Amino acid sequence: MLSSQTGPAAPTFERIEEYKAVLDNLAAVSARRQSLNDVFVGINTVFLTALGVLLFASRLTSWGAVIAIGAISAVITPINLTWIAALVRYRRGLRFQLQYLREIETEFRQRRGTISGSPDIGFFLRLDEVRRPRSGNTRLEVLLAAYFLCVFPLITGAIATLTYFVTIGYLSPLNLT
Repeated sequence: MLSSQTGPAAPTFERIEEYKAVLDNLAAVSARRQSLNDVFVGINTVFLTALGVLLFASRLTSWGAVIAIGAISAVITPINLTWIAALVRYRRGLRFQLQYLREIETEFRQRRGTISGSPDIGFFLRLDEVRRPRSGNTRLEVLLAAYFLCVFPLITGAIATLTYFVTIGYLSPLNLT
């Protein structure tokens, strides 16, 4: 428990258990978010592998492969939109929990400061003092999801263009040997 180091009877902060509970929940939510990211990166990897297999199997000579690749892109797009929506939801929940923790830490600081004159306490308040607010990982995670959201249609368009040039004889078919 947090307590003052001076005086015969060190007072305690009655909200410390509440603080610990919110902190534990914050850690659990962060772990779930990381697992969610791992799952979606894995799904995107499987779909990109399928695109590669179709690309090399078709040798860019078949419009059927372009249609299949377009279908894969159509299937993965709502999956990646769901990923982005989940990240935004996590960000809102984490922001609320962090603000709540900061409010408790502010109370800790006020009470400790009046008791002992010790340095300010509060991990999340200190983080705010040394870094920009909103410099968390959620922005990077959303950018990664947006990258996957955009890369599939771009690949589909590029493969369709290359297939067109192969079918009109402007390029030779893809040859891996």
